Amino acid sequence: MAGNNILKSMLRIAGFWLLFGLFSIFSSYVYYEGTTVAFEWQKQLPLRLPSYLLWILFTPFLFTIADKLPIDKQKLRRILPLLFYCILFSTVHRLLAYMIQYQVRIDMGTATQAFGRALADEKFFILSALFDSLMLCAAILVYRYSVNHYREAMQSRLVAEKLISDLNAAKLQAMQMQLQPHFLFNTLHAISSLLYTEPEKADRAITLLSELLRKSLDLRDAVLIPLHEEIELTRNYLAIQEMRFGGKMNVSINISDNTNSFPVPVFILQPLLENIMKHSIEKCSVKRNILIRSELKSDTLRIFITEDGEGFSSLQTAMQNGYGLKNVHDRLAALSGGGTLSLSEDVAQGTFTIEISIQTGTHD
Repeated sequence: MAGNNILKSMLRIAGFWLLFGLFSIFSSYVYYEGTTVAFEWQKQLPLRLPSYLLWILFTPFLFTIADKLPIDKQKLRRILPLLFYCILFSTVHRLLAYMIQYQVRIDMGTATQAFGRALADEKFFILSALFDSLMLCAAILVYRYSVNHYREAMQSRLVAEKLISDLNAAKLQAMQMQLQPHFLFNTLHAISSLLYTEPEKADRAITLLSELLRKSLDLRDAVLIPLHEEIELTRNYLAIQEMRFGGKMNVSINISDNTNSFPVPVFILQPLLENIMKHSIEKCSVKRNILIRSELKSDTLRIFITEDGEGFSSLQTAMQNGYGLKNVHDRLAALSGGGTLSLSEDVAQGTFTIEISIQTGTHD
């Protein structure tokens, strides 16, 4: 795998310098087209292209130097050794390039002087070309430093996001642990009201509670579960409450198929239903209808709990001061994708609705 990555990297470097060299030579061709001097491709390509192709050999070494000598505000002193390496590689590059050019001229029959003499006569041209090599060398280092800093920034961002995600998960788990004793106390209290009046129902309720507690133990390390699993937990809880209140409540559940696998916090619905029992069902003398439904709209899961009771004002107060609803609100707010809890009333229909909204980014 590492060998393949090195090969791909070398191919990218070779491709870049080949294209860069051809583009540079083509730019010269365009320039000479506007003059009386003829541009001879068969001579210019072998004379000039090797100078660019040499950078294929030097680039990996310069990348390694940049990796070994990272620069930040505390390490500005490393600029001096980098300058040394730039001068060294540029000088070696320019000498090798000139040697190749001289050999090409020999092959073409245009070399009329010995190498040393030709080198001395063209020293100003070579110095000018050396400056170009120095600029290219610096550009390679700057590119590598930019890539490294980008990678470090992305890595730091990923680490920060993971830390935030872990922190939010810890917060959610802590709030979930706080809620479970509260839920257990209230459910046992509901069962106790059946012990003397309807012992058979109380026995069945205890069985349902034991199943609910077993499932909650299985999920003790879970922060999010699919909605269909949350609905099953809710059905068990509602079965206990229906025994307690008898014919005073009728519950309908309508969950859209495309929301079944959507992740939601564990036991997110139970505190909401518990508050409906407390602030509406307990106080009414007629049968109340509760509808639980879900929909996925614009990448947002929306869960509605609607009841045709008269507990709106009490629930409003509970949302501000009550522990259970505050716990739900805080757990939704701590989700990575964001979540909200709201309460609304339809006076004309005589109903009130609790709505949960969770963004799809929650499970990323």
